[in-house]
Amino acid sequence: DVALRASGEALLEEPLPQGPFCLVVDIKLPGMFGVSALTNLRRRGLVNAAILITSAPTPALRRAASRLRAEIVEKPLISGDLFAAIRRRLAEAD
Repeated sequence: DVALRASGEALLEEPLPQGPFCLVVDIKLPGMFGVSALTNLRRRGLVNAAILITSAPTPALRRAASRLRAEIVEKPLISGDLFAAIRRRLAEAD
């Protein structure tokens, strides 16, 4: 299943899926950065597996992703890369 959120604020306010899931979030969300949203959710213990999507991963973003235990997947998304990353993150979160 896929659940979409319209903004970073909506991601923080609306209920997240029950059971195992992988959060896939762009670093440039409307209203806030994806790293900020993921940081908030991690502090609240609401996310086990996470992927950050970006077209330009900087060293600072790589450090933040590592700290947040998130994988970075670069745009443009090449066939299969995102699905493989989701499978890896879910397996590691298990």
